[in-house]
Amino acid sequence: MTNPYEIRIAMVGSGGSGKSEILRRLQGQVFSPLYLPSNDTTEWVIDLDEYRFMVTEYRGTTFYKAEDFADVTAVIVVIDGGSSLSRRYARTLEKLLPHSIPMARMVNKSDISSLPITPESCSAKKKTNLETAFLSIAQTYA
Repeated sequence: MTNPYEIRIAMVGSGGSGKSEILRRLQGQVFSPLYLPSNDTTEWVIDLDEYRFMVTEYRGTTFYKAEDFADVTAVIVVIDGGSSLSRRYARTLEKLLPHSIPMARMVNKSDISSLPITPESCSAKKKTNLETAFLSIAQTYA
């Protein structure tokens, strides 16, 4: 990849929503059904098409302030599709985000959720629709 566009993303969501597993799968790793909570923020590099996403994954128990997002280009909110608590947590997060920052949602665990499939639905387990949120954000900078 030569001269990729670099986009700085904050990935947020409740604990257990699948943030780490989504990022692991985008890096080509094998799915792990074990839930290991993230202890702190984690930095990831995800290359998709001509874009390089510098992703800061925030642990799910963090309480955010709007200024936490001052250094990012965009935010991806990950929601556990089978958890009403995760959906409430995501709505609270979305209210904190500055309106000037692009935001995308990923509703993970579509493979086990009884919710209808939407364009935001994805599955880290089946590695389906994981790139959509990233590439939709990239399109705002193309």
